[in-house]
Amino acid sequence: MSKRSLGLSLSDQYWLKPVGSELTWQDINFFTNDFSKELGEAFFQKESSSLAINPFTPDASSNGWLKKKWVEINCVTYLAKAGSVPLLQQPYNEIAAAKVAEALTIKHVSYELIVEDNRPLCLCPNFITTETEFVPAYFVKDILPKSNNDSVYGHFLRCCDYLQIPDVAGYLQQMLCLDYLIENSDRHYGNFGFIRDVNSLKFLGPAPLFDNGTSLWCESLNSEIGTELPAMPFKDTQKKQLALVKECLIDINGIDACAEIVQNTLSTSPYLDKERVTRISEAVANRARGLKNYLSKLN
Repeated sequence: MSKRSLGLSLSDQYWLKPVGSELTWQDINFFTNDFSKELGEAFFQKESSSLAINPFTPDASSNGWLKKKWVEINCVTYLAKAGSVPLLQQPYNEIAAAKVAEALTIKHVSYELIVEDNRPLCLCPNFITTETEFVPAYFVKDILPKSNNDSVYGHFLRCCDYLQIPDVAGYLQQMLCLDYLIENSDRHYGNFGFIRDVNSLKFLGPAPLFDNGTSLWCESLNSEIGTELPAMPFKDTQKKQLALVKECLIDINGIDACAEIVQNTLSTSPYLDKERVTRISEAVANRARGLKNYLSKLN
């Protein structure tokens, strides 16, 4: 399907030009031209359609396991993403995580909630422009061979330094603080990365944090909320990853508000019972105390 849409996406400026074609980037790119919404809408239909679907869409290049689609609202392009049944918690998590990041003064993608066909969706604007591209950490981590003496984290920093990507260490430490606080269990190498200028191929810096939906124990039973889940990408638990943080680079005073932010956000969901919301907010409050104590000792 991606090949039929010429490999076009809304995260970079590359495409597959057919041999002998007179098409130009200006003719076909999704940043300045309309694209089909049929495939994205088909992802959300309860029943499959036998009608032919126009493949000329950025939805053909979207990845991940949750349903998602690109939409245009008031001339702004957004990625709309659903949650998984039965709790549909992920969209609310995205809203909560964005508000937590705001309280901690961490650069992040903004999210808002809409309801479509009785289904909650979270919307985030595209942070890539016609002059930039998103380079996932996946394509950075193996740019150099890993030494046996290097930790996974140290090796990744070395790769970033080799590529002359600015402000990486601080960015990662902020990310690890956020992930510890919200128990983000899906921070794989495709869920964070960097922005590069497509003309000079110079890295401009880290991308704002996004895709925080698989957090806040969204796949755990109520009785399991607060437990430590497997983590990524540098260590196997959030507590071990927090130990990689060596500076306080967030607003430490904002930590106290995070549990209430989570509680207020999740309480708006009709799919989450009061016990679940309370357990999650209490677990975040415990993490907040641990994070504040850890960062206070650093200072």
